[in-house]
Amino acid sequence: MKITQLALLALLGWALPAQAEVYKCRQPDGRTEISNSPCSGGSSTIKAIPDDNVPEASRRQAERDADRLESYADKLEAERKKDEAAQRKLLKEQQAAANAGPSAASVESCLRTLDRMALDSSRRAELEDGCRATGSVQPVYVPV
Repeated sequence: MKITQLALLALLGWALPAQAEVYKCRQPDGRTEISNSPCSGGSSTIKAIPDDNVPEASRRQAERDADRLESYADKLEAERKKDEAAQRKLLKEQQAAANAGPSAASVESCLRTLDRMALDSSRRAELEDGCRATGSVQPVYVPV
């Protein structure tokens, strides 16, 4: 009884590789269709490609390679997101600094620079407003 059970188990364990073909069919309306079944009536077979048997070792190696590439892609994605977050943070800091206006020291320095210049009162008022807004003396080009 044991021998028949072992023989049956051995036969079940011996699985023949499944054979499948891929068919490329030209439909009557000109479309190309790829299928795993033979072309239906009215269409012609352009090409039949037999299924390849892949050794188990190659399949396992391909799976390891795919896992390795996926983890590498995840790592690159995480680095990209980290860089984008850092750039967003820097941009927010720059915008906050721009909205905060110039520092008191830069305004004071600008006003001292204006005091050393010989300007009429209306021009001095414009430049003082510019100092308070930007913290620096902005050059003004007057057409000659």
